[in-house]
Amino acid sequence: MSASFGVLQTTLLLMTTGPEVHGRALGMQALATGIMPLFSLIPGLVAHDIGVSATTQVSGLLLAILLLVLAVRVPELLTSSADQRQK
Repeated sequence: MSASFGVLQTTLLLMTTGPEVHGRALGMQALATGIMPLFSLIPGLVAHDIGVSATTQVSGLLLAILLLVLAVRVPELLTSSADQRQK
């Protein structure tokens, strides 16, 4: 399943970015994948202190806030690449 997810993730990334930025997009994907284990330690340490349930709730809330701020600051991200091509 992990291999299937990796292929799907890369395919979607390449389908939604322009050819001129494919290298940069794949580089960012590799960077995010590579640092994930390091940054997974932080929620683990927090969960050890305040509990798994509270850590999950706080993480979800932080994610929702981040996505809301991102949607407000960069509204172009809310349109699909198909919508942009039709313009």
